[in-house]
Amino acid sequence: MVSSSMLSIDEQLNSVLIELNRSLLQYAYECWPYAQAGDSAATKLGELAAIQQTDVGVLVDVLLERQWPIDFGTYPTEYTALQYNSVPSIASALHESQQIAFAKLEEVSAACAEDAFVSEVLSQLRTNENAILAELKNIATT
Repeated sequence: MVSSSMLSIDEQLNSVLIELNRSLLQYAYECWPYAQAGDSAATKLGELAAIQQTDVGVLVDVLLERQWPIDFGTYPTEYTALQYNSVPSIASALHESQQIAFAKLEEVSAACAEDAFVSEVLSQLRTNENAILAELKNIATT
């Protein structure tokens, strides 16, 4: 495994982009063929996924400005085993996935501290992603 300190800022930003863009939250939202209109759990996941996609968009804008070739990543294959499950049955996995994404964001934020612009961008993303984490924790514990 390559240490964060050995990666460029752009590589690290792209790694966060992949973590957020291919999170279980994004998968659950994009691959939710059974959500019924009016399903409050599906609606909440949709709202959280939209916030996360906005964060992905911010990272895309930064990387495009820096002329970095963006890798959007792929979903892990193990997510396919979670299709057709209810939100309560995957709530804990959603929370765990978001914890991993947030930890990656924290790690990259620390590694990119010397870049003031990137630090400011990542600070806003940490606020958003931490709020998503809190919401997913609420879903997992109710």
